[in-house]
Amino acid sequence: MPSSEPYEVPHINAGRPGASRQAGEEGTLSMWVFLSARLRTWLLLAIALPLVRLLVHRLAIAAERHDPSTHRAKMLRRADSAVTAVSGRSSRRARR
Repeated sequence: MPSSEPYEVPHINAGRPGASRQAGEEGTLSMWVFLSARLRTWLLLAIALPLVRLLVHRLAIAAERHDPSTHRAKMLRRADSAVTAVSGRSSRRARR
């Protein structure tokens, strides 16, 4: 049975400059919003934490080679051991 309501044609934003970019950005944002908390945690622990650990470790080694007695070298050494401890805890937790 045909509907008495008129059919609405969807609007296409191809004529407006930047419209497709805005639509793409909205799609990317909504993608991250719908990721589960568990997946976001896994991404953080599996990708970001090892990269941060590597970066802090290399910075600490470089600062120690340059001048081991500086405040910056000592802080980077502490940060290196803290990131290594967190990384060790997360990898032990993932193995259980």
